[in-house]
Amino acid sequence: GVMAAEAAAAQVEKDTEEGLDDDAVARIPQDGSAEKPFLVNPYTGREAGHWFVEKPVGPPNEYETSTQWVEEGGWDALPDHEIVSADLAEYAMKSDGRFSQDDIELIRRMILDTKLQPDGPSHAISSSLSAWLVDADLANLGRSDFLEQTKLLAKELNIPMSLMLNESLALMNRHQWHSRAGEITLGKQKDLNKATVLSMIESTC
Repeated sequence: GVMAAEAAAAQVEKDTEEGLDDDAVARIPQDGSAEKPFLVNPYTGREAGHWFVEKPVGPPNEYETSTQWVEEGGWDALPDHEIVSADLAEYAMKSDGRFSQDDIELIRRMILDTKLQPDGPSHAISSSLSAWLVDADLANLGRSDFLEQTKLLAKELNIPMSLMLNESLALMNRHQWHSRAGEITLGKQKDLNKATVLSMIESTC
């Protein structure tokens, strides 16, 4: 019935948010050396511009132990990499031993809050501290080199600049600064960047 369906959906969400099993977490403290070449890579593949999960848990497979995942985008290519980052932070804080469970939960929530939402406002903020991290995460929108970096990203990802501009404009329209510092420091330049992007899009129409 309805309750069973809701319970199943809740379990799927919980499994997704937890992200990594013990084997995967054990592979997190990597330093790039020959002995420990990767941070963590439980994911693989891309279809039509959307990353999908092939093997989220368990021992490393051939793809993980190769350099292919790095060449295809590395850390940022991981789907739901915010979850992996939150697991990384939790693992490090627990290993350190100086942080309370409340501290760990707060840091996890801050990191998870950096996840870009599919619709509506770009981010959902769950704590006052999250505002600072989320603003830092998208600070490039308010930087003077925004257009230069956007061009480089389009080239790196082999995406037409016209598509990158439209995607950038869509994000800018959904985005807002969540901290006063973000608004003061980056707001004006973001408005200028947005005007430039809009002008470039209109010039190609």
